[in-house]
Amino acid sequence: MAQIETAIEADTADTAAGRRLRRFVSAHMSVALNTATGQVLAANLDRLFSIPEARPVWERYEQSLQDILVAGIDTGEFGEIDPLVTSRMLLAAMNATARWFDPEGAMSADELVELTVHTLVHGIHAKAGT
Repeated sequence: MAQIETAIEADTADTAAGRRLRRFVSAHMSVALNTATGQVLAANLDRLFSIPEARPVWERYEQSLQDILVAGIDTGEFGEIDPLVTSRMLLAAMNATARWFDPEGAMSADELVELTVHTLVHGIHAKAGT
């Protein structure tokens, strides 16, 4: 979890929302796929929310992603998206990946992280002329 916190804290010096989103997704995916703690958290978020002390931590985490999205909307890096809905879709997609990923499969965890980062980040960038 420290990896994710470090990625979020590093963002205060960087104003490019695309780079911030890339670091956020990469850190989240790396923890979810490569650590036992991340795998357990990703698979049990519904149970985690039943713990009163855990909810504010998740809300802060979710808000940090929304802040990145709002910054990208404000600078024109991202299209007109709903930050709350988009943050929840991104987090759901990243957490679900930890459920189906097979470390013995054709793709390594690092390859899947890169593919996910690319797909999620470039999938929400504003496109000229659209």
